[in-house]
Amino acid sequence: MRNHPIPKLAAHWPEPNNGPMSYNAWMEQRTAFANALIAALPGPVNTNLPFEVHPYTHYQGQMPRNPKCYIIGTAPPASYLRSKVQGHDGMYPGPIVINGDQVGSAPNMLFYHGNVNSFWQAIGFPVITVEGILAQLNQRNIRYDDILHSWSRPRISSSNDQDLKDIVANVPLLEDVWSRTDSPYLWFTNSGVFNQSGIPIHNNANANGGPGRVMAHNMNMKAYNVFLRAWQELGAEVYVREVGNHHWIQIHAGNAVVLGGFNYKMQHELRIEFNGENPSGLQGVRSYPVLTGPSPARQAGLQMAQNPLYQAWSEGLAVVPANPTNAFRNHVYNQFFDWIAAHPAQ
Repeated sequence: MRNHPIPKLAAHWPEPNNGPMSYNAWMEQRTAFANALIAALPGPVNTNLPFEVHPYTHYQGQMPRNPKCYIIGTAPPASYLRSKVQGHDGMYPGPIVINGDQVGSAPNMLFYHGNVNSFWQAIGFPVITVEGILAQLNQRNIRYDDILHSWSRPRISSSNDQDLKDIVANVPLLEDVWSRTDSPYLWFTNSGVFNQSGIPIHNNANANGGPGRVMAHNMNMKAYNVFLRAWQELGAEVYVREVGNHHWIQIHAGNAVVLGGFNYKMQHELRIEFNGENPSGLQGVRSYPVLTGPSPARQAGLQMAQNPLYQAWSEGLAVVPANPTNAFRNHVYNQFFDWIAAHPAQ
């Protein structure tokens, strides 16, 4: 898979779309650029949309190799750069300015979803430290990873996924998921399938994709959308269906309306199929159970009252809790943990 060109998923940076470059060469180029950027901190960086390479991949070796479930997010805010100022131990407290935009305050923890720890608090992990989270993940046989390997953002101060550009998918994660024939769970931390937007599809060609491609930019820059789009770019046919042997719905332009209504689901199934020649060189079929729940982000809680899943849950309560959106998140995540624990994948 890595010896074939991997197109960027959201065009923005004014350069050729990888050309004949292999994934390995592309990764080396972006890593070198990111290292040069970091070495220049904390002064201004005179370049547009500097590349970032995911800073936490070294934790993958401390998580289960064959998990029952992969929890998959997007990317961290740029505040991790405060730990990388050369010659300064710990978090650099002074101003870090890139193209006139200042890096935000230091993360609570240098780990996936560690900026404010909202996800780890929402799923109820008792010890919110890197060591505590790794212990919980290993105990439950779950791996956490992000679907983005590298990206750019116009505003380095922004923590919004919708501002991410030049998306390059995390190919090692895709390789790992494909290697599994026992159908582990895939749990995405943000997805339109849980919310109103479903799976958004390009009807016409533009800079961000051709007809039938999953939208994975701006407001649709969500972990599940990027995951689906990455498989399409590798040459796969992708299908989804509701749990319970419903018919498969292929992700293409002809099904755009149906896929836009594929929403308000906590679980469904995904099928990835390679036929004939394709950019990845892969052949075969894999299927996975998929979990999509409420985002832990505070702004997502403001919209939750409009979600039919939330409404059905709250109507069944004898007493409404003091913080109902947090209680609903806990309810959903606890269901996920029960399903994962009972899953036969090893």
